[in-house]
Order: sequence, then structure tokens, then C-alpha cells
Amino acid sequence: MKSSLTEIGRTAQIRMNIFEGKTLWRLTEEQESPVDVKETLKDKVVGLYFTAKWSPPCQEFMPLLCEVYQQLIERKLPFEIVHISCDKDQVEMKETLQKFRVCWPYLGFADKHTSDLVEQFNIIAVPKLIILSPDGEVISETGRKEVADRGIVCFKFWQNAAKID
Repeated sequence: MKSSLTEIGRTAQIRMNIFEGKTLWRLTEEQESPVDVKETLKDKVVGLYFTAKWSPPCQEFMPLLCEVYQQLIERKLPFEIVHISCDKDQVEMKETLQKFRVCWPYLGFADKHTSDLVEQFNIIAVPKLIILSPDGEVISETGRKEVADRGIVCFKFWQNAAKID
């Protein structure tokens, strides 16, 4: 019997090539710039952050996630977030990126890969933070709760689960 895409996404290694051939972007000074996917995600714990402007819980969680992200980056820890918008349109997505001064990479709004990832990871509500090891293994499906409960300390658990220094 064949496994469904959702089962594969939840139980098997996803591999970081989920972004192979895709373009990730970064907003700098209100301009979009493409980022090198391989270099940006190489040897890092990666958080896939599914979010939307219309969701009050997303708006409440963003300041904390931004703060934790900044602290991890300042400590030069191997961590990256990929922003995956579930917004109604590109304007909403960019407003969120600008409002919170998001400096992590994001998948373009019109990218079909967004719906593939939503299905693959069985996203039924936002915000959702899925944590992956550098090789793409799902470390945690409860990243949002872990960040909310432990702040930057949660990274130590992710790092240990990913077996990286």
C-alpha cells in the first residue's frame, strides 16, 4: 500500500531538498532579494513557519519568534526559519514581513510549493512551526509551543535531536 504524502511528511525524512529548485527570498530595506537556498539552510536546524496576517495567534506569536530568532542568530547558532505565508494575498504577507522586520527567508507568495508544504505537513491551523534537522528529519511539530514555553532554550533540545554541535 502506498503512503500518502501526509504520512511521508510526518513520519519519514523530508530532506532539505524540499526547497531544491525553489527560490527563497529575503526582505531587506523593503526590497526582495533571492537567497541561496543551499547555503542558507546548510547544516542548520530549520523552522518552517506557517503563518498569516489574518490570524490573531500569528500576530501574537510573531514578536516572540522574532526575538528568539534574533538571539539565536546573534549567538551564531545554526538555525534558520523559512516563512511560509498562508495569507490571502501578497500584500498581507509583505505587510507582516515589514511590520515585524522579518529578516529570515520566505517562500514567495504565489509559489505553488506553499500548498504542497501545507499538505505535506498537514497544516490545518496557523501559526505552526515545524522544526527540521539539517538532513530534513522532522524534529518537532510543536515548535510554537516550545518557543512560547522555553524561549531560546528550546534550541538546545532541537540541536541535540538533530545531533549537531
